[in-house]
Amino acid sequence: MYSLILALFALHNVARAQELDAVVFAAEHVPAGVVLRRSQVYTARLAPDHVPPHTFADVRAVVGRLVTEPLLPHAPIREERLAPPGTAPGLAGTLTPGHDLVRMSLASPSDWPRAGDRVDIVQLRGEDACYVEGVVEVVAGELADGTLITDHHTAGSFSAIHVSVPHATAGQVVSLKPSETALVLRNPGDLAPLDPGLARCDMPPQEIVIHESDIDLRIARSGLRTQELARGENAYVGRLILPPGGRIPPHRDTTEEYLYVIQGEGTITIGQTSHYVSPGTMIYVPPRVKVSYVNGARSLIALQVFAGPEPADQFEGWRAAAPPPSNDRPPQPPAPQSASSGPGDDDRGTAVFEWPVAVSPDPDPGPGDGAPASAPPPAPASAPPPAPAASAPAASAPAPPAPAASAPAPPAPAASAPAPPPAPAASAPAASAPAPAPAPAPPPAPGASAAPP
Repeated sequence: MYSLILALFALHNVARAQELDAVVFAAEHVPAGVVLRRSQVYTARLAPDHVPPHTFADVRAVVGRLVTEPLLPHAPIREERLAPPGTAPGLAGTLTPGHDLVRMSLASPSDWPRAGDRVDIVQLRGEDACYVEGVVEVVAGELADGTLITDHHTAGSFSAIHVSVPHATAGQVVSLKPSETALVLRNPGDLAPLDPGLARCDMPPQEIVIHESDIDLRIARSGLRTQELARGENAYVGRLILPPGGRIPPHRDTTEEYLYVIQGEGTITIGQTSHYVSPGTMIYVPPRVKVSYVNGARSLIALQVFAGPEPADQFEGWRAAAPPPSNDRPPQPPAPQSASSGPGDDDRGTAVFEWPVAVSPDPDPGPGDGAPASAPPPAPASAPPPAPAASAPAASAPAPPAPAASAPAPPAPAASAPAPPPAPAASAPAASAPAPAPAPAPPPAPGASAAPP
């Protein structure tokens, strides 16, 4: 009975062994740049659900391969830590395709960064700075005698480092002076973008102040036009113009989008919700959310902002367009004679462009200028002819002023000049101004001698 139990147990172990998968492990610490030997690897068996991805089951698949990333003792060997079969040994064989190996001298000896570290290469420009390349892998540290250290755990006083950089920026890295270079060490696994306030050193100069008339328009086959007002590393600002009745089909952008409607009205659908928009409407679209737009009866003009320039790359393939017609340009304030929207007009936002204008009265209106029908300013009156001298002797007493009870002259017509001012005092009553009907002469004052006829 005991023998039967042992036999069954042995069969069970054999069955379990047949269910396990072989996995190749590193027998010791193997630095990058080394060609694997048979003594540095071994095989162990693991349950199928414990086998890591991208590992090897046969040692013959790894022996003779170049190590591109350090291998830890008794750790499974992964495919991504080895160079393709046939890669020549040396540091160049450890590089990612499309990268170059560049030697960078350090301003002073240092024990960091070490092989396997990731750094950002920053160029110092006086009080300013820019970055040449971010998330650069250090392949090896170089000692003063030229010895290369490819093991991250081996400390040393490095006078230079060897880094793997893309072809596009290798020339810039080579030309850097040690006194003008800063290396920013990253934490393991930190692949986040650089500080948004730090610009690339190779970024083309951008106009700081520019007018829209100096920027080309681009047009799509649908008639949608765009104008790139500003573009940087972390944002894009443009002007979007859509003809009446135009449509923007459903799409998704990888960054946040902001739209400010300047002219026109229509319906925008964000996700499953539709919104009516008009001048003055501000729109926010989250990243990777489906959005579409249907324009109304007037051309749409909107300010478009992306929180990153990538979504605007689609505009690069659009052909250049002529400047927009005047009716597509932002409206100007109406003339003073224009009437504002009255009751019953569309009050959904179009009146935002009818700005109040203070109008001063015309100081000198001409004929047909719409001046009020008030009397024209009086023309300067000429002096009346002098009244004939009285024939009374000089000794006679001067005649007193005409009594107030005398009948006044009738008013002149509106077209005639107003009555002249009263004549100066004389010995006889002054002749009255000509009028349509002669006024009766005032009676002589008491005690005054009348002049003979």
